Amino acid sequence: MNSPSGQDSPPPGRRCAAARGFLAVFLGASALAPAAQGPDLAALTREGSAHLAEGRLEPALERFRQAASLRPSDPALAFNVGLTLFRMERFDESLAPLAQAAEHPPSASQARFLRGVVYFQRGDFGAAAPELEAARKHEQLGEQALYMLVEIYRRGGQAEAAQAAFVELERRFPGSAFYHKLLGTAYDAEGMLAEAQKEFEAALRKDPAMPEAAFAIGFMHFKQRSHGRAAPWFEKELAVRPCAAKAHYYLGEIAAAAGDAADAESRYRRAIECDPRYAAGHTGLGDLLVRAGRYEAAVEALRRAVELEPASAEAQYSLAQALLRLGRREEAQAALARVDEIHAAKHATAKQALSGSGEDR
Repeated sequence: MNSPSGQDSPPPGRRCAAARGFLAVFLGASALAPAAQGPDLAALTREGSAHLAEGRLEPALERFRQAASLRPSDPALAFNVGLTLFRMERFDESLAPLAQAAEHPPSASQARFLRGVVYFQRGDFGAAAPELEAARKHEQLGEQALYMLVEIYRRGGQAEAAQAAFVELERRFPGSAFYHKLLGTAYDAEGMLAEAQKEFEAALRKDPAMPEAAFAIGFMHFKQRSHGRAAPWFEKELAVRPCAAKAHYYLGEIAAAAGDAADAESRYRRAIECDPRYAAGHTGLGDLLVRAGRYEAAVEALRRAVELEPASAEAQYSLAQALLRLGRREEAQAALARVDEIHAAKHATAKQALSGSGEDR
């Protein structure tokens, strides 16, 4: 279950909007006032803005939704709702009001940027790129937009576009935390782990709340099976982002490897709670339940993992094992047949790639 970190390209359907991978929360945004307003609308907007500024997100959302109900077509009010939902990490729900706000020039760049972040987290890079390009020249949002564009173009094999975005990031925001994070990612990809850790640490010195920088260091140690070094970095990630699903998941993996089933189960369940669409969390929990002999619960968790990530041979195999132990042989055979299909498809893809590279020579 050692799935790749957020530095690598996510499998289709693997990522979701809820706090996985990069989280560029636009904390600096303030609520927008509607163009024309009555006393009740003005009061609701003021109250919502005050709650938002102080981090009281539930009452802020309530006030903003009340205001929006008085004037459903007002894009400024829609932005307030979308921003608050984004801040609450209810990303899927934020898309519609942010789309409405994107039609309104005063809020368009901020709304499109936030939509781009949501799509980026999902791994829907085709949808993310145009939204982030719209924010590329923005004075405050440009740094984060460029960071994500570098990653999008890099993962999509668009080397020239990635390099252009990186050069622009370096020129406009020299020595920024995102610049160091990108260098760390590049060194990590080349296996230069000491250099990668230095860059990630430099990013954290610039911005101690930089999402996934601490996680990246932890994951490098985890890949080397150095769990004692990995765990403190995952905990540092959680100190900044308490609902970082991947950090909880890998701490679950470490606990499971150490034989602490109770802690592992707690970590896996927390990962799922933070991100219900995180397939690895369901797989980890399902495997743990199989080992504990809790087969019915394991089947439930593993079916969800397979639903979220149909191409996971590991989840399919674990599901088959749980079903066999329950005596449900037909279902188990179907899961095992799917494992064979997945392996055959991967073999065919690898063979085609080798054949293609031979022709290129």
